[in-house]
Amino acid sequence: MRKWVIMICVLVLVCGVTEEMIWAEEDEALRYVAIGDEGTMGAISGRSFGVSYVDLIAETLKQHHSTVTISTDLLGKSYTSEALLHAIENENVESIEEADLITLSIGRQDLLNYVELNEQGQLVAFEPSMSEILKLRETIEAILLEIKKETSSNQVYVVGYAPIFSSVYAQEEESLDEFINQANRMLETVVHEQGFHFVPYSEVGEDPTHSYETIPTQHWHDQVAKAFTNQLNLKKATTYSSVRADLLLENRVSLLFRKVGIDITEEDKPVPYEEALLVLGTFIPQMEETSLVTTSLDRSDPLYETVVGLKQLGIMEPFTPDQRKSNMQRGEFTMILAQIFGTGVKEVGDFKDIQMDDQRAKRINALEHIGIVEGYRDGTFQPDRFLSNRELYRIVKRTYEVYFKEIEKRTSSK
Repeated sequence: MRKWVIMICVLVLVCGVTEEMIWAEEDEALRYVAIGDEGTMGAISGRSFGVSYVDLIAETLKQHHSTVTISTDLLGKSYTSEALLHAIENENVESIEEADLITLSIGRQDLLNYVELNEQGQLVAFEPSMSEILKLRETIEAILLEIKKETSSNQVYVVGYAPIFSSVYAQEEESLDEFINQANRMLETVVHEQGFHFVPYSEVGEDPTHSYETIPTQHWHDQVAKAFTNQLNLKKATTYSSVRADLLLENRVSLLFRKVGIDITEEDKPVPYEEALLVLGTFIPQMEETSLVTTSLDRSDPLYETVVGLKQLGIMEPFTPDQRKSNMQRGEFTMILAQIFGTGVKEVGDFKDIQMDDQRAKRINALEHIGIVEGYRDGTFQPDRFLSNRELYRIVKRTYEVYFKEIEKRTSSK
């Protein structure tokens, strides 16, 4: 059974000045705007993250510039091409206007609409038509024109590649192969018509891991970063294996926040209940679904996998409909996190506002003891206080530091 690419991703690199000027002025700051869906963020499986080509490119650029700033205002949403076009047309595009460099990845959500997978992840139907190719062409062309309106440069690099592999039934092979060829020919034509530069997907290369996931692999992100580096004659590309450990950790937390829609720049903002649960869901080990575990949530609900995973661990469905619309409390988040990792309990703690008859007390004390959570300067923990974005960032980062090997083991099977 052959493995085939089943989607198209577009990487657009827009340079605000000529290549020679960007790479010659090494002492100047470079403004980089990243646009795209969750594949661009570094998502590499259902609930796992690697390092995105966006961050790898930024690391490479830092070898040439004293400062590289990245704007991700249009990154991380599950954009179809039409949704992205609407956002660019109707939202503040000041970041695009001021950018020296823009990357865009789009098309994944469009084509996944025409893919049907069975429970084993095998492709059982793929029904896009030539009319869909033409529709995608029109929208991508409109996106490029909108970006072109905001920048005077013609230094645009478009990479056509389909990073998604799946087990394909024999009768689908020929039509799938032809569709991908048509999509890439379409993309190349649009790019050349705009006077931009097209990078064939062959320059990125096939993925030796033969992923069965419906989003890119880490290999794909590495190869896109290498293709970008080669196109602009930069120094050796930064890849996942060469990323510093501290950068990898910070990057994972930032990517996770992007995916669930938390803006880390709003440090004091309370974390919505739903987003907090989605963060916790990334730590839950993958388990086989069983009919013994039921939930009132529909499978299409963003929290479905998280709630099923929690219940498989023996954690009851943690919210009511009204509670879901509220914000997450510090004590409840700590309680669920401790249960997910089986942290155990600690009888005695240092927080003067935590009573031992509080069911959360022993869990809070245990996570405080191993350095994952902390209290306030007045010696309190304030478990009923809403968790802030800043506090969540610290907790997640410390969770990775303490349980890194366990998290790697859990997410590698997803």
